[in-house]
Amino acid sequence: MFNNCTLFLKSIKNFIFGVKRPLRARLKIKVKNVATSPGPFINDQPIDYLLNDQSTVDLKKNITPPTPYDGVKYEVKGYEGGGNPYTSDKGKSANVFVTVTNTLHMMKKYSEVPFTQWAGTSSLSILPLAGIDFNAFYNRSSMQFFFARDPVDNINVYTADSADIVSHELGHAILDAFRPDTWDVASLEVWSFHEAFADLVALLSIMQHEEILIKSLAENGGDLKIDSVMTRLAESMGHAIYNVTNGDGERPKNYLRSTINNFKYVNPGTLPENAPDNQLASECHSFGRIFLGAFYDILETMYKAGVSQGSTSLQALMQARDTLGIYVFKAIKHAPINMNFFESVAKTMLWVDWNTPNRPYHDQMRNIFLNRNIIGQEIRMLSSPPIDKDHDGIVSLGSSSMVMRLSDHVIRIQGQGDNVLYDVDSTIANEEAFLYDTQNGHAIDYIGVSHAGILRGLQDAIVYLHKSNNVSDDSSKLFKVVDGKLRRTHFS
Repeated sequence: MFNNCTLFLKSIKNFIFGVKRPLRARLKIKVKNVATSPGPFINDQPIDYLLNDQSTVDLKKNITPPTPYDGVKYEVKGYEGGGNPYTSDKGKSANVFVTVTNTLHMMKKYSEVPFTQWAGTSSLSILPLAGIDFNAFYNRSSMQFFFARDPVDNINVYTADSADIVSHELGHAILDAFRPDTWDVASLEVWSFHEAFADLVALLSIMQHEEILIKSLAENGGDLKIDSVMTRLAESMGHAIYNVTNGDGERPKNYLRSTINNFKYVNPGTLPENAPDNQLASECHSFGRIFLGAFYDILETMYKAGVSQGSTSLQALMQARDTLGIYVFKAIKHAPINMNFFESVAKTMLWVDWNTPNRPYHDQMRNIFLNRNIIGQEIRMLSSPPIDKDHDGIVSLGSSSMVMRLSDHVIRIQGQGDNVLYDVDSTIANEEAFLYDTQNGHAIDYIGVSHAGILRGLQDAIVYLHKSNNVSDDSSKLFKVVDGKLRRTHFS
């Protein structure tokens, strides 16, 4: 989750929701896979709920405990209903429960298919107070939230208090449930899209509260290019990290990440593993900001369209929020998974709009993706495409994933002779698809990656993992090798 830091927290290198783990190792806190158990009696007293986080206590209100989402099972440790201040342990459990439940209900509203099971467990365990660390993560069986001390403000900062962080980690779980084929893929773009999607879920989730929208519009005056409470992700944690690191690495002072940026796509394999906050790195939280920025640009476009059509600023923002949510959830269900996943998702979002009456945002969205270099200007000739027999607008070809050992195909990069990951079986994504106009059955686009592109993407991923020391039997690492195969352990 962080960039480079001082010696005090040298382990924090990227951007949180994804802290590097030497700090955890130093504190000897181990990742726990927690078994579920029957929960306690749940009272119906009001919950003292933080709509945002500790930095905006003015956005705190008493709410009735929400009805649990009934599509999947989940248990928040320590949750017993309301009646406790948010500063208490039980209050933090209630805070997490509300964010998780509300976000799942939001997801149901936007998704065209039922959400009925997690990717790796029958019931997701959620630990609001998992230990001391600047971190939170999802590992297929649980979501775990930590806390740490802000040495300047002299307070503990809890990730459980942050609606952004809780919904971000849930975003990983949701994408994993819809697209479990993204879990093990060795691709910088797939990893980075996971982070972009999780940040988008955080944005859409907090935007469900009218109080947040009203405050945001008051802060930005109706100009969505000006930052506001909804665009500043994880304010309390970001401020604490700034204090811990003395602002090292051009770190922003009052948030962890922003949904507003001007980053453009480049091959992530050409970037450094880590970089200051105002630059891109191949690290997934950093690189994911490209697509996060594109998401937000599309939200702004939809908002402006609503205002121009006579809606109030608040109405237009709500309409844009819901339209973007529907587009994205449909796109992630259908997007072919390959090593150039940014382009795949972007083209699938354009396909969603193409098959929407009057194609209301197609040209604007295409220009946004072009401006971000996520898609190219060229129009591929679609000679003899297959027939869309199912009339669902998409025909997928090839395998969505397969295993490849890189040493069988390429020579090690100079200076990478000790990279044993060349000799490990790795999952690659190789799905291609034709996209169609559902009204007339004509093919409108093609998504696919060449064999050379697949090899390049895999090589970039394993070189990154080697240089960043992110593969180990240590549970704090993002990947491990199991029976000769590279397997992901968690997203953080």
